Amino acid sequence: MYNNVDQHHFYGTHAVFADELTSDGYFKRLVDLLAVAPLVGFEYKRRSERNNEGGVEKSMLFKQLQSVDKHLELDYKMLMLLDVDHEPDEEQRFYKAFQISPDERSKEDLEWFESYVRGGVEVLHESLIGQGNTQDDKLIELYDFVNSFSDRYDTNTE
Repeated sequence: MYNNVDQHHFYGTHAVFADELTSDGYFKRLVDLLAVAPLVGFEYKRRSERNNEGGVEKSMLFKQLQSVDKHLELDYKMLMLLDVDHEPDEEQRFYKAFQISPDERSKEDLEWFESYVRGGVEVLHESLIGQGNTQDDKLIELYDFVNSFSDRYDTNTE
């Protein structure tokens, strides 16, 4: 996914949020957050623009990126296939997902993907860290977040 880069960066508020999500133990490494965030962003229909508020930056090195590259590729392809708002033409979505090599992807498509990454970081931060300051508050927010997935997809109505 990030073959031509030696690092990936979170900037501004997203760097702060990413740092809090890893330092609070929700994610072991920044790259683990990177692999999950675009799916959460898409699921919650949240995209976000890059900002540099506070001049904060968190980065992952190439070796770390390579450890989750297969996951990132799958994320990109899934979102490309599913996001009809980004690319309304079904043939183009399949073409962009499977025919274009990662090196040849357009800057627009990569920025679109990154916007879901940032949106997912925001959703995860709001849902897992939220406003709670105590460990009990954070556990309740984690439980509520996980439960929200169950509520969305549990088709077993007894």
